[in-house]
Amino acid sequence: ELLIDFCELLGEHSGENMADVVWETLVRFGIQDRIMAFVMDNATNNDTLVKGIVNRAAVVGISLNASWIRLRCLPHTIHLAAIKLLEGLGVISDLEAKKARSRSGNYQESATIVVGSEADKLAAAADDNDSEDPVELNPSMSDNILSGVDKLQKIVHAIRSSPQRKQSWLSQVKATLQSSNAPNSQKQPLMLILDVTTRWSSTHQMLAHALAFQSDVHTFVLHSRDL
Repeated sequence: ELLIDFCELLGEHSGENMADVVWETLVRFGIQDRIMAFVMDNATNNDTLVKGIVNRAAVVGISLNASWIRLRCLPHTIHLAAIKLLEGLGVISDLEAKKARSRSGNYQESATIVVGSEADKLAAAADDNDSEDPVELNPSMSDNILSGVDKLQKIVHAIRSSPQRKQSWLSQVKATLQSSNAPNSQKQPLMLILDVTTRWSSTHQMLAHALAFQSDVHTFVLHSRDL
């Protein structure tokens, strides 16, 4: 990936206006004949943008097909499908489903970030800047998976509730890692991540972190009376 331009869009955020700016950038770098595809969400102005690029390309003898080069963002599609599934199962309320659909946040960054130890510090740092708005689960559900996620949310909330508890958690994890046979590259203590409706894959990351530090989570809960 390489960011080649970052333009301020003056006037309306219409497809034609965006097409002007994008085409100008393509021409400036001489890559207007190398267009393979546009990957964007379902906004209608993005449809108009692609058609505008196709029209501009045709003027200079470049043949493009608007239907072929207009690709949907796969993470965005999966996100909408997952929200619909959770809503149908009753795991999240209608209100939460609408909120999750309308406040997608920076989904491109969240969808492309590697879900692994190297990305954990960045994700935890981003988590610190988020308004902690966890996915609200339906309390009437008694499914084991649901209750497990609900309990884990409460544990993560508790660990992140104060600087003292954060430090206690990190110290505990550090001690566990130092006493284990883990490679040096894996001996960096990491903060647990709380899932939020506005960051895609955050529930997966929350569960992955908890599983990676499962024994430390159990130890922390045993030493915390309110958990």
